[in-house]
Amino acid sequence: MKEGGGPPAGEPSQPNSGGGYLPGGLLGGGGGGPGGSDGQGNAHPGQAILGVQNPLMNGGLKGTTPATFNGNQKHMKQFMQEFTLYKMINQESPTMRNAYTRVALALSFMRGTVINNWVLQQTE
Repeated sequence: MKEGGGPPAGEPSQPNSGGGYLPGGLLGGGGGGPGGSDGQGNAHPGQAILGVQNPLMNGGLKGTTPATFNGNQKHMKQFMQEFTLYKMINQESPTMRNAYTRVALALSFMRGTVINNWVLQQTE
């Protein structure tokens, strides 16, 4: 994907104080994406494109939510793929544009006895 708001290819994982790793894809920047403009390069994401209102104005996230990640490392790649697609679909959402709320959303999909303590450490 050459243009858009996704993270650069090969972005390394970000270490955290909890002893684990928070994948860099969760923290990738917003930017880019669909939206109107004034013809001079100034984007206005809330404006209609070709007469169609931007569906993100209602505040809801679109697409299929990622499956819950229970801490099993065998399922990490699948979870990251699903969350990355979810993030791409919703790249103009305030939730996805803000790193803090984006990470909180990702953590909300992580539940289970193996990972609960790690998730708790990330929220402290």
